[in-house]
Amino acid sequence: MQRFGKRSGGQEKPNKNQDHKIEKRRAFALAGSFAGLLLLAIYLIAAAYPTSLFSAAHNTGNTDTEADRITALNAELTADPFKKSSEQLIAGNNEVMDRLFKKMGKKYTAPSLQFFEDTVTSVECGAALPSAGLFYCPDSRQMFIDLSFFKAVKKSHPLFTDLAQYYTIAHQTGHHIEQLLGITGKVEDQRDHLSSDEYQKLLYKQELLADYYAGVLMHYAWKKNMDGGDAELAIIQATEVSDNLDQKDDVNVIDTYHYADISERANQLYKGFRTGDLEQADVFTAQELK
Repeated sequence: MQRFGKRSGGQEKPNKNQDHKIEKRRAFALAGSFAGLLLLAIYLIAAAYPTSLFSAAHNTGNTDTEADRITALNAELTADPFKKSSEQLIAGNNEVMDRLFKKMGKKYTAPSLQFFEDTVTSVECGAALPSAGLFYCPDSRQMFIDLSFFKAVKKSHPLFTDLAQYYTIAHQTGHHIEQLLGITGKVEDQRDHLSSDEYQKLLYKQELLADYYAGVLMHYAWKKNMDGGDAELAIIQATEVSDNLDQKDDVNVIDTYHYADISERANQLYKGFRTGDLEQADVFTAQELK
């Protein structure tokens, strides 16, 4: 699924002028002795040049700590076996789509990727809340892949982890294909010309089409047999994990895999798997995408 508020909260700011007066009175109370004068001098210098004396050292420490944290996180993601297998799978998908697009006389452009663990705040895709799961942002043509999603599948359905990984990545790639073929834009153009219910039907069909395209991808990438039951199982697994993620507070699950009936989605996924042909999709009528 494609697309997506922001919680705000704050504390009362301290009264800086009042604090300054209190500290100033403390400083002048020491002025009766040499030590007091010395402390007063230090205080006055610090008040005049606070950043020079203290901020540089303080900020350097924070920057190093933050940089170390980011470096460690990136290293952890890089070493993640699900990241490696996802990259290999997506690279294979890109090769397949490049061939199929050339066959149609079109040019395929690979999506950009962002891997993350647990949540990411994808502001460019309209998400103010941290987002989880796998989703695609059509405006930036960017695919977001939550590695913790696959780990959750492995924990609950260890024998079918590969199937769920192939399906969810292929489904998001299906949305990318819709964007490249202009289908996403045509659906969006109908928003102002249709009732809310009619427009929702188009979005419903857009999900079915993404599943058909996912099946086409799996025709080439999934090296095992797949029947209608396997197709339905893949979607059910994705739905269950998305439901669990959606229970978390302040987390936005963009694609919950609930946007169309599971049996219909499985039928489209399996149909795409059987045909291996993008051009045999018949989810939309020409009139609907005029």
